[in-house]
Amino acid sequence: MLRELAVQILCLALSLPFAVVSKAQQAAVRAIIEPTERPGLELWLDKDCYEAGESLVIHFKSEKGGYLTLYSIDSAGNVSVLFPNAFYSSPRINGGVTYSLPASGDPFRIVVQPPPGATPGDKEIIWGVITEKQRPLPTAKGMDPEQWARTVRVQLESLPSSIWWASKKVEFRYGPCGGEESKGEVYALLVAISDYADDRNDLDYPISQNIIRAYREVLGKFFDHVKVLDDEEATRSRILQGIRGFLGQAGPEDIVYFHFAGHGYHVRDKNGDEKENDPADRYDEIICPYDIKVASGKLTNVILDDEICDTFASLRAGRAVLVFESCYSGTVHRGGEHYNVFSLPCPTMSELLVYPGGTMADDFSKSRSYRGGPKVLALEACGPTQSAYYVNKPDGLSVFAFFMLRVLEQFREEADTNGDGWVSLQEVFKLAAPAVSETIEEEVGEEQDPMMFDYIKEPVNVKKVR
Repeated sequence: MLRELAVQILCLALSLPFAVVSKAQQAAVRAIIEPTERPGLELWLDKDCYEAGESLVIHFKSEKGGYLTLYSIDSAGNVSVLFPNAFYSSPRINGGVTYSLPASGDPFRIVVQPPPGATPGDKEIIWGVITEKQRPLPTAKGMDPEQWARTVRVQLESLPSSIWWASKKVEFRYGPCGGEESKGEVYALLVAISDYADDRNDLDYPISQNIIRAYREVLGKFFDHVKVLDDEEATRSRILQGIRGFLGQAGPEDIVYFHFAGHGYHVRDKNGDEKENDPADRYDEIICPYDIKVASGKLTNVILDDEICDTFASLRAGRAVLVFESCYSGTVHRGGEHYNVFSLPCPTMSELLVYPGGTMADDFSKSRSYRGGPKVLALEACGPTQSAYYVNKPDGLSVFAFFMLRVLEQFREEADTNGDGWVSLQEVFKLAAPAVSETIEEEVGEEQDPMMFDYIKEPVNVKKVR
């Protein structure tokens, strides 16, 4: 738990109300408060890992003036109020001003004290809530942490629409911190579509959901914030809004992770940007949302690679990981009894000509529109004119996902080629991709060559080797 300590002559400790509970309570509290996050309050720390006894400074800035409360929820679920406090009795702050707690010259400091039983890597939450008009919020004293969190949430959501409010949380982990580069927080938007609005486009089984579920289980600790768009939730507008809104919360030290499992295609390039990157490339790559439509030989409600590029260019995150599990060809291949592909069984149309052109990620390297966005690592399940195969049974996965996850679960030591004790997505891909190609050639007699585009040029570490 964080404790504010006076450094005056008497070295008096602040009296902070808290409730001691189990470690599982923190996860329950996090699940309650995350949906309350609302733009308008910026909240950040100097780093994402602190050693026991180390001093910590909290920075915050509100869009509007109002009354701020800062809570901490440690890894054991202990809740304390950090602001207001004995040194700052008024919770009022001004809009548009950056504050630090403690500020330079303040007679106290905030010291990190992990609770008994905490282990390295456990996280502590700092949660800020600001209201335009003063509304006393509960302190958790004498309350069960879940009850406290629900009470705060209900009070916020019950405020009249005329009263502005905002909410933001940040987390840090307990050290030791040495030997691992800070990755900030990871915001993951996961899109899984197996059941399309047009039944002709459905997969036989919920393959896409299997893929996303398996990645969440294996990479669970890598993700700090997760949003899933499943089947009918994964419309064109909701996917783009998820990138702008949910992933848009990430700051410069954070990573955004976008994973799409569903159909993909090429369509003719309308604005000529693909030729600027490659004179031979006359096609845009697309992903197909739930509400894709085919009418008069035309596809509508698709998401072009141009749109993905432009939308990611607007994000503040420092790094972005994009994973596409979809086909980039316009033909249907049937690979035998056990394998199918992510291809739309739509009528042949002039827009869907197969052409050896670009990929979903090539715009991130050369496009004039992609300036100032996060550095990108893109993993694609197959080449630009190939199909992405999956195992066609109820619990089936894509072949690409199967081998990526197998490396993460069983072959981390072999994948750790730089010997740093961590396995990165780049290292996992380099071990998994050849296995995908060999399997499809042997089992199906076709080609599937996963592709990686690494514009980050530094490891994206996701799991420790041991």
